[in-house]
Amino acid sequence: MTTLPDGHYALLDPQDSEVMTYWRVRSGRLMAWPAKAWHGPVRPLRSAAPKDRDERIAWMRKWHATYRAWLEQLHAALQRDPGTARRQFTDLTVRCCLCGRALRDDVSKVVGIGPDCRTGLSQEALADLFMPRVAAAHAAQVKDGTA
Repeated sequence: MTTLPDGHYALLDPQDSEVMTYWRVRSGRLMAWPAKAWHGPVRPLRSAAPKDRDERIAWMRKWHATYRAWLEQLHAALQRDPGTARRQFTDLTVRCCLCGRALRDDVSKVVGIGPDCRTGLSQEALADLFMPRVAAAHAAQVKDGTA
């Protein structure tokens, strides 16, 4: 389970900065996007598995530990800045970061959210969705009286 809001995210692979990974959060569950995509360490081939049962179990446990560590790195990066990950998803795929549908009109492409998903969202909510660091810095300036 994750505390990320439902939607779509794009993030660089934590172990390979040249690979972009795409994710979908639905009902608190983080899944690769599109549905059959695979991100992360290469899956071991069944033909490469040791024949001995105990060795095969140890071999699989080692791979699962590697994958789990990779997934924890990715999840931590997503938690640090989910707004940027959403924006990257929209910029790279031209799809809504909430529902994943293709964006067709210019306003939707700029905002990153389609017209149906934008219904009922205030301007403040849209700004907070994509620019939390900017919003926090602006709030700090207003609070200090420097703005």
